[in-house]
Amino acid sequence: MRCLITGYGAFDKFAVNPSEQVVARLPNAIKVAKEWLEIEHLVLPCSGKKMWQTLDTAVDALKPKKEPLILIMTGLAAERDRLCLERFAVNIKDYRIPDNDGYQPQDLPIIQSSPAGLSPDLPLTRLEKRLDDKGYEVDISNYAGSYLCNEIYYRALSTWQKKSGSAAILFLHVPPPKLYIKKHQAKWNKEKTLDHFTQAVVEIIQFSHNWLKG
Repeated sequence: MRCLITGYGAFDKFAVNPSEQVVARLPNAIKVAKEWLEIEHLVLPCSGKKMWQTLDTAVDALKPKKEPLILIMTGLAAERDRLCLERFAVNIKDYRIPDNDGYQPQDLPIIQSSPAGLSPDLPLTRLEKRLDDKGYEVDISNYAGSYLCNEIYYRALSTWQKKSGSAAILFLHVPPPKLYIKKHQAKWNKEKTLDHFTQAVVEIIQFSHNWLKG
């Protein structure tokens, strides 16, 4: 089975992106059931014109090519205070701010003549319950925005979720650690909160692996 986890680099006023820090903390492999699953890590540029080529190249390099794909993409939701499992990606590029290259499309489709919205096959209600049972503050979100996170999610679902059971694809929005700590009165510092987010990603990988195995 192939597994790739992505985050984003710095953008706007965020000199350090928590999603990048989460990806950096992930191990190179985890044990799932009786097998070891190798985890590839990738930090995407905050560039609408570069991020897709970067992701597409990384997925194409994963071996063996015929194995099911686990692709968990993460990004920062600057005003949220919970982990968010994104239920939808919409076919719109409508950037609220320019990306790192100064690119700011408005009211454009991501892919011409494609569906207005796409959803992951992964059973999010079951995943949310698993994370909630393990102590994570998590919601299913019905809006991934119209910026880079939504765009990469839409492209990924459109490209790799071709048939049932072939891929587990999900976008996870992480909040700023300070908002998570404040909202949930966690007696943690930033580093422990990032570790907490990282372990949530590990749980998602394990869930995705087991779901694909059936």
